[in-house]
Amino acid sequence: MMSEMILASVLWSVVQVHAAELPHRLDRLLTPARVLYVAAHPDDENTQLLTYFTHGRQVRTAYLSLTRGDGGQNLIGSEQSPLMGVIRTHELLEARKIDGAEQLFTRARDFGYSKRSDEALKVWGHEQTLGDVVWAMRRFRPHLVITRFPEEGSTHGHHLASAILAREAFEAAADPKRFPEQLERVAPWQGKRLVFNVPDRFMPEEVREDDLVVDIGGYDPITGESHGEIAAASRSMHKSQGFGAARRFGPEEDRFRHIAGERAETDLLENIPTTWSDVEGGEAVGRALKRARDAYRPESPGDIVAPLTEALAALDDVADEGLRRWAHDEIATLLIAASGLLLEARAPEADIVAGDATEVELTVLRRGTTPVWLTSVALLDAKARPDVELGVQPHVEKLAVTVPKATPPSRMPWLIASPGPGRYRGEGDPEVPLAPPSLAAELTLAIAGTELKVTVPVRQVRVDRVRGELHRDVEILPAISATPAAKSLLVLRTGNQETQLRVSLRVRKPGTVTFQAPEGYTVTPASLSVDKDQEVLLTVTAEQNASPGRLRITAGGASWAEHPMLHPHVPERTVLLPAEVALTAATVTVPEGLVVGHVAGPGDEVADGLRRLGMKVEDLDDEALAHGDLSRFDAIVVGVRAFNTREALRKHHDRLFTFAEAGGTVVVQYVTKPRGHDLDVSLLPYAMKLGRGRVTDETATVTMLKPDHPLLTYPHALGKEDFDGWVQERGLYFGASWDEAKVTPLLSLADPGEDPEQGALLVADHGSGRVIYCGLSLFRQFPAGVPGAHRLMVNLLTPKDHSTSADEPPPVGRRWRNLYGVVLVILLVLIGSFWLLTRRYAA
Repeated sequence: MMSEMILASVLWSVVQVHAAELPHRLDRLLTPARVLYVAAHPDDENTQLLTYFTHGRQVRTAYLSLTRGDGGQNLIGSEQSPLMGVIRTHELLEARKIDGAEQLFTRARDFGYSKRSDEALKVWGHEQTLGDVVWAMRRFRPHLVITRFPEEGSTHGHHLASAILAREAFEAAADPKRFPEQLERVAPWQGKRLVFNVPDRFMPEEVREDDLVVDIGGYDPITGESHGEIAAASRSMHKSQGFGAARRFGPEEDRFRHIAGERAETDLLENIPTTWSDVEGGEAVGRALKRARDAYRPESPGDIVAPLTEALAALDDVADEGLRRWAHDEIATLLIAASGLLLEARAPEADIVAGDATEVELTVLRRGTTPVWLTSVALLDAKARPDVELGVQPHVEKLAVTVPKATPPSRMPWLIASPGPGRYRGEGDPEVPLAPPSLAAELTLAIAGTELKVTVPVRQVRVDRVRGELHRDVEILPAISATPAAKSLLVLRTGNQETQLRVSLRVRKPGTVTFQAPEGYTVTPASLSVDKDQEVLLTVTAEQNASPGRLRITAGGASWAEHPMLHPHVPERTVLLPAEVALTAATVTVPEGLVVGHVAGPGDEVADGLRRLGMKVEDLDDEALAHGDLSRFDAIVVGVRAFNTREALRKHHDRLFTFAEAGGTVVVQYVTKPRGHDLDVSLLPYAMKLGRGRVTDETATVTMLKPDHPLLTYPHALGKEDFDGWVQERGLYFGASWDEAKVTPLLSLADPGEDPEQGALLVADHGSGRVIYCGLSLFRQFPAGVPGAHRLMVNLLTPKDHSTSADEPPPVGRRWRNLYGVVLVILLVLIGSFWLLTRRYAA
């Protein structure tokens, strides 16, 4: 019997199913049982538990992350918001390649830290997000559902909400009256049980006698690794969050608490179908798959081809459509792997413009002994019918193709439509975490008499002298893109000040770029003809009464900014976003001649914002921190989490205190506190303990404890309006306690219903200067163009002598510059006198 199926995407040119993976996938095919793990963010998943099910129990397992983590921090770069979500999405997919589970999503956005589940559900849209979770359950059809978090407690509100939604969806997925619009594509589904994976290493819960204890340790003899080793490698893919994990060995007990459904007495999978005989029409499939598993030998994988083709044919009798569809895809994947096929489509370029032509070289090679025929090839407008039996020599087809002009550019599916505050508006299909390949060849193969249709992505292949051969999916990208250096711009309207904005132009075809300024603003130049890549420096001015607006950059009627994702642990991709800049006119006074040193941390754009204000800002490398002359600066600002990531700063931080003692100003932006112990480096020259306090309501009232303090009055008299328009949060990792005789708190703020936090902005006068700890999230407000955050930072950086008595000495940097000025004047006078004397004697 001939069986045909369509395989959505096979990346055989990059990831070959190897001898250790193939038996695990065969074993997971042998059971129809399914496990769904539910939590809120990338990195919330228990990778050891996922590994226990995929490698220990050999059960198909998936992780449903409600969000893509775009509100998280970034330890490896400056990406925030949607770009952060793209990175973390790919980190999840890379983690799943290691632990063997699958990855699902909803359309909920990570809008930042929340302390309450009701807030999270309100922002996400409770009913809409519940519908997404129901959809995932009806598509994946899990027998066992596991939540990572409790429904109540002191953890992240997103965490609590994920548990609430999982419980509600567990019941709603079985009710045909709930979300009936889904039933055109899926059927209601009732899982067997819902349990809570009780944590022990963080936010520990009280032990209950009826908790089910399971050893999720174990050893996988096929890979030669324990479950804890595989799990550590998987968890370490969350590099943007700094979640590198140590390997774990031996027994590992986890506790599980019954929530709904049938209680498990001794085994989480008890009374769950574990064989194909339990599935209507599945008995023949089970027998064929069992023969395939028994026949498998690493040195001769082709022995499983015949029983796999029998299993593929027998699937036609299986009543469960979702199970049938998954098993079709999985068996086809294993057929290609067992046949030793190489399927590769290469293009010379990594990107192509719609309407352009290219040549794709398709290579098909049979490296096993199973007879395989290539019967047809199609790629866009190019088609071929080679109808050849593959042998030990590669079969090559060269296809000249033209990408249709109407082809849309390559985009992340959830970013195609503008998102709402708590929700993406894309399709959000949990089985499609990424868009399909932009350019792909469609092949028809006949393996042992069974016909398969296979999609092979077109890739560029290049060789790096260090990393070796690198592969990248070919993308459809715009003829011209314009990427501004900032997504929001604060336009100065003080006097005749101009604000400059750098825009990077990527030009694949000549054309005209237009810079469309909103009412009340002028942008120069207004347009530009371009025929090559370049950077343009725009000058932006604002009228005194200009309201906030958006600068839109267009080329050929389209508006695209390109953001390359170039981190070695995830695939290279280009993220396309609208080429727009939010403009806000504001009055900001910057002290003349201010020179600032900057100790860069991860993901901090404050220094660039200061440069756009006209400040002279110099980045300090490790050598400068250790031995450089700091006296040339008026102030030094330490970037977010720099104390967590820069060893040279931790080692030489006393030099900052010496700098302050001599008259300089040091501003330390937020530092993360390790769990379970205090930070092992001093952030202030006097006693101060860092806490984990934060205020997540970006509109929370801010009270000035010392309204007359110079940091709140000069050069800007700060007021309530300076805390308007903030985004995502007020701040995080506030000081918890400090030497009250030496350290002064300047602000008090709190989330609704909570006690005030006073450790958000702490100042310690030290010698002739000062050291400031700032837990306010200025690193988020600067990219958002919030005027008050800029005004506050200028106040913090303004030298002490600008706002104190004239009798006090100026800070060290300014003293030296004043001295240099005096010496220069004296030298000029002497040179002038000498010149006059020589003229007189010459006369």
